Amino acid sequence: MKKIFQAVVLAFTMAGYVASPALSQTVKSGTLQGVSVKWTTGSVKIVKDGNGHAIKLGSNFKTKKGPALYVYLGNEKPEKRIGKLKSISGAQSYAISGKTDIGKYSRVFIYCVPFKAVFGAGRIR
Repeated sequence: MKKIFQAVVLAFTMAGYVASPALSQTVKSGTLQGVSVKWTTGSVKIVKDGNGHAIKLGSNFKTKKGPALYVYLGNEKPEKRIGKLKSISGAQSYAISGKTDIGKYSRVFIYCVPFKAVFGAGRIR
């Protein structure tokens, strides 16, 4: 029965009736660390999939609460706002605009806009 099911799934996939999941490819990766008195930890990567690029914070991501925390790309400082931080912990994903040249950025930042404070940053390679 299992072989019949696999054959049917294969036939439907080849005929275009079942979409295969888009595989994501890691383009850059790194580790976030706290800056100044704030603390942030966890893995970060930029992936490319069928929809473009995205920043992915790992399941080990965590930071402190703060007003208006955002994910930014940058080099020595936050430069390109990507999106509002969804949660202070856990895995999350942020789509990067197709107009953004990810090659020109070397860091991901967790940035508090009202206080102009970097909560954490990680070099991505």
